[in-house]
Amino acid sequence: MFFNIALPLILLMPLTAPDTRIVTGTVRNQDGRSLVGAIVQMVNMDSQQVWSNVTKIDGTYRFAAVEFAHSYRLQAKYQNYSGNVRHLSKYDWRPSAVINLRVDIDWWSKHR
Repeated sequence: MFFNIALPLILLMPLTAPDTRIVTGTVRNQDGRSLVGAIVQMVNMDSQQVWSNVTKIDGTYRFAAVEFAHSYRLQAKYQNYSGNVRHLSKYDWRPSAVINLRVDIDWWSKHR
């Protein structure tokens, strides 16, 4: 009896994609070590609105409810160093995008 009712209801559900996604990643230095406390900025390329997140103890970050309708620029900063810039296109329809970032740290100039 259950399958006679549930199956037609499932088939009638709309096949629409959600309008938001999750963006995650890890921030590492040039040696591949995770950077704790790095600041990750995500900029909406249309509105220039900026979201910021601080990496956890394992160097990971997470932005939830990121709209598909916009493109974004992501960059990590650690202490006085800025990392590479990565882009997430509005044409990229992955529901969960993993964007790893890197910050090159010049340890020699800092520890003289």
